Amino acid sequence: MRNRLLSAMVLAIAAITTSFAALAGIPVVEGSYIVTFKKDAGLVQPPNEANRGKGNIPFAQHSTGQSKSALTTALGTKGEVTSIFEAINAAHIKMDAKEADRLRQDKRVLRIDQSVLGSLPATQTNPGWALDRLDSASPALNGTYNYQYTGAGRTIYLLDSGIALSNPAVAAEFGGRASIIWDINNGVPYGDDCIGHGTQVASAAGGNTFGVAKGVTLIEAKITIGCTGSVDTTSLITALN
Repeated sequence: MRNRLLSAMVLAIAAITTSFAALAGIPVVEGSYIVTFKKDAGLVQPPNEANRGKGNIPFAQHSTGQSKSALTTALGTKGEVTSIFEAINAAHIKMDAKEADRLRQDKRVLRIDQSVLGSLPATQTNPGWALDRLDSASPALNGTYNYQYTGAGRTIYLLDSGIALSNPAVAAEFGGRASIIWDINNGVPYGDDCIGHGTQVASAAGGNTFGVAKGVTLIEAKITIGCTGSVDTTSLITALN
């Protein structure tokens, strides 16, 4: 029962991690794959409970003594089995993407997940109420904003009143990550924000100080008419289109 529960948990984590990694642009480990087998595959020997436990076998070694090279041969893979995870009926295999795709066709294989690189979360102290509220599961706030991903490599498109990039302090807040793609007014400076709303939204999304995604690229289309804060439907649809 314990092994089945562990296996289910690991599979769920692998599925979520792999899917999220693809969406979030999390770096993957080239040539590194976790291969999980079907229950009736008969490839990985079941755990040897007599050997399990601290001091019985070297840490990070499987309990069965099963040969990794023999498993590699049984799979008929061009890759290399480097670890056997008997508790979850899986193995770590070093192989290229083409071999991973080929192995996915093996009827004994349940799933193959590429390894991803995790990172320790960063902590911002005194982040202000909004960021503190954002990462707090309880009603009480703790004065910190903890985040693991910065949004680096991703782009947020904003349709608003522009960004005041002509202001050196504002420009420094984004460190070259913000730009104007369109200004309905063809204003000078191009896309400059004279009412502050677009700058505030961009800062909340990706500013260095109070931004949620502190490494994201921001592209703004200024759709408001002059400094009125008004926008007509045609301009909005044009920007969206």
